[in-house]
Amino acid sequence: MAIPSHKLFLVFMSLLLVFLFLSPRSSFSHPLLSTSCLSHESQALLRFKDALNISLTSSRVNLTSWVNGTDCCTNWTGISCDNHTNHVVSLNIHPLFAEGVISESLCQLRFLTSLTISLTSGTVIPPCLRNLSYIRYLDLSGNSFTGMIPPFVCSLTRLTELHLSYNQLSGSIPASLGSLSSLTELDLSVNQLSGSIPASLGSLSSLTELYLFANLLSGSIPASLGSLSSLTELYLFANLLSGSIPASLGSLSSLTELHLSDNQLSGSIPASLGSLSSLTELDLSRNQLNGSIPASLGSLSSLTELDLSHNQLSGSITASLGSLSLLRNLYLSNNELRGNIPDSLGNLSLLQVLDGVSNRFNETISSSSLPPSLVVLGLSLNHHQLISENFFHKLTRLSSLSLSDCVLNISTIWIPSFQLYELSLMSCTIDGEFPPWISTQFSLERLELTNASLVGVIPSWLWETSPLRILNLANNFFSGNIPYSLGKLFQLQFLNLANNKISGMIPASLSNCSSLIVLNLGNNSLKGSLPYEFSRLL
Repeated sequence: MAIPSHKLFLVFMSLLLVFLFLSPRSSFSHPLLSTSCLSHESQALLRFKDALNISLTSSRVNLTSWVNGTDCCTNWTGISCDNHTNHVVSLNIHPLFAEGVISESLCQLRFLTSLTISLTSGTVIPPCLRNLSYIRYLDLSGNSFTGMIPPFVCSLTRLTELHLSYNQLSGSIPASLGSLSSLTELDLSVNQLSGSIPASLGSLSSLTELYLFANLLSGSIPASLGSLSSLTELYLFANLLSGSIPASLGSLSSLTELHLSDNQLSGSIPASLGSLSSLTELDLSRNQLNGSIPASLGSLSSLTELDLSHNQLSGSITASLGSLSLLRNLYLSNNELRGNIPDSLGNLSLLQVLDGVSNRFNETISSSSLPPSLVVLGLSLNHHQLISENFFHKLTRLSSLSLSDCVLNISTIWIPSFQLYELSLMSCTIDGEFPPWISTQFSLERLELTNASLVGVIPSWLWETSPLRILNLANNFFSGNIPYSLGKLFQLQFLNLANNKISGMIPASLSNCSSLIVLNLGNNSLKGSLPYEFSRLL
């Protein structure tokens, strides 16, 4: 017996509905299902918006699409909904330039899994956020929140990322944060947090990124942080941390970036840091570290930047640093390093910056220790230096050069291929008149030739060929007048011609240097008064 066509249609539709509702869920909407915002959640969002004074002219996030009666899931900026339950699960409005408070109506979105809000002002972190028990991603950075980190944050056990940076949070870091076992990223940077770093953070076994920089944290770095086997980035710089660097940090086999600068750390650099084979950046600058540079650092085969400047390191530069084949920047300034620069550094074919300013190097600088890839070379304020005849011949990429207390032959350093933007030769014995090869440096922005025993007049071509911002020719034997054409340096900020034999009047053209901040013409033979036109510089 034949089945009527209308019954076949009903059977087909029934099977189709069973298929739709029993099929595995996915993150994509089924073409026959529509996402429609739940009324009580859209009203909660509108109350949140009404509590804000939004500057639409400067905001990168436009909330004009948040209109009552329209579908918040499909039409509203920054909103995402679950395709099956229609609950709002993601709210992302960053950055939103607005004033006001975060309305508690926002906490009615009980099924939120991701929340990102950044305002220009705020009060405290809303206590009602404790109700967001499904939250996995919470970013409240840049809200000017004050007060302490509320304890309820530690009860949001599903959290995988917590970002509270760029606020004004104070007090200590809750030790209970160590119970958030799913946490992969923790960012509390740029606040006013004080006290010590809780040892409990060493229990966050899934953590890959830890940012606590720019706070008021004190005490020692917990040795327990060496247990964070998944950690790739550790930023603790710009705090008040003291004590030694824990040797346990050498166990962080996944670490790629370690920044501990601008603290009060003391003691020696742990040799164990040489075990961090994945490390690309190591910054220990601006501390009170002493002792020698460990030879083990030469094993950091992935390192591209090493900054040990502004410490109290002594001894010589370890030759093992010449094994860092990927190294691009090496900062060793303001220490007490002695001896010579090892020839092994000449093998670093990618090295662009070598900064050894203000140490106690006292040997002849050999060209074999300087790779031709150098762009910035700073060796001033040391006890050297006799410059070898072929010192500059292969350094054809230099754009910044700083030497002091050296003996130079003008013909030795004349290389037409130089295009410097910084040249500082302080207390270098040059003798003779102004070096003519400088006239080829059309990009020169900073020129310091102090205590160089230079004689003659200051050439007018100097300000006709370069965009000088800093000019320091103090403590020489220059004579003649200050060239009127110096007034062409409209971008000049610093001018020091003190302690020479310059005579004549101060040219009124200097008043055209509208960017001038420092002017020193003392101890010369100038006459007359300061030109009236200088009132423009006030």
